[in-house]
Amino acid sequence: MHGWLDNAGSFDPLMQLLPPTTSLLALDLPGQGKSSHYPKGLPFHITEDIVSLRRIVRHYGWKKITLLGHSMGSTYSFLYASIFPNEVDKFIGIDILRPFALDPELFAQNGGKEIDDIIKVIQSKRDPPETTIEDLASKQHEGSKKSISLESSRLLLNRGSYISKKNPGLVGLNRDVRLRFMFMHSIPHEFLIELASRIKCEVYNIKAKGGMYYEKRSYYQETMDVIKKNAKKMEYYEVEGTHHVHLNTPEYVVDIIQKIICDKDG
Repeated sequence: MHGWLDNAGSFDPLMQLLPPTTSLLALDLPGQGKSSHYPKGLPFHITEDIVSLRRIVRHYGWKKITLLGHSMGSTYSFLYASIFPNEVDKFIGIDILRPFALDPELFAQNGGKEIDDIIKVIQSKRDPPETTIEDLASKQHEGSKKSISLESSRLLLNRGSYISKKNPGLVGLNRDVRLRFMFMHSIPHEFLIELASRIKCEVYNIKAKGGMYYEKRSYYQETMDVIKKNAKKMEYYEVEGTHHVHLNTPEYVVDIIQKIICDKDG
């Protein structure tokens, strides 16, 4: 599962380096890539994508799964592994391990404005802006604080953009604008620690040295310590690269991931 505002194309460079016998189902999560948007009039909540993942697993009739997630996709994997602990074999999280902690004070201070902003976007009838593919790639590159290279930005736009029907030569982002609001994607730290204690599968966290921390680093360490006590295995790796290390420089992570997913003993 890909990260926030990315799409399934995020894993294309990695798949090119894995053995041709490797089978991986990469998802365009709802509202991103080529997947349809959620119904109009509602904000997103973190649990909705977990329901989507559950429906996919049940559709294929899988009894045991390995989850590979980057950033937001990793947080979804964390949640899924905690609430369906007997159905996950391995969980590989790239750069991020869990959802970021909800700060009650920040919630109280900014919650009202965030809700009003969400309603404003939901009610807007304005068409999405359209521009050139190079302009979109440049904006995505800069918007990610250069975590996504320009080349990787162009790759993501293969699935993340549409060709304008009104303005030949121009393109627009096909993502659901409601995805910009991460207000309902945080969970209290104590809640997350309890969830971490319920994870039973093998857990692997690949952290980029130039990656991101969205919360206190002590929370990160505490979560890993709790997982170690109850999970079958907990391994931590540090590699060179940015938050999008698997996309920009998959050669930094491919050997680790290949060993995990191809070795039956982990």
